[in-house]
Amino acid sequence: MDTVDSAKTDVNSFEQIFNCLYRSIQMVEELFDTNQASKLLGMKSKSLANSRHTGTGLQIPFIKLGNLARYRLSDLQSYIENNTFSHTGETKEKSI
Repeated sequence: MDTVDSAKTDVNSFEQIFNCLYRSIQMVEELFDTNQASKLLGMKSKSLANSRHTGTGLQIPFIKLGNLARYRLSDLQSYIENNTFSHTGETKEKSI
């Protein structure tokens, strides 16, 4: 293998490592802890935690990382979108 081929291999390896790290960073940035998620939802963190522990109330998917619970931004946005209404009577019409 000559120097040019070796350099191309190094560049390809670097790009693969960079892309993997970039995707990992994006995933981490999209995860919210209970305090951050509750602020985004405009509620107390204790209410969100209780809902998660009891399985009642808010049905927002979460990721369990050891003892930690994390929420995806996309799941929080979906919950907000599915619970946005124009009037109170509409809540009975819309299914989640």
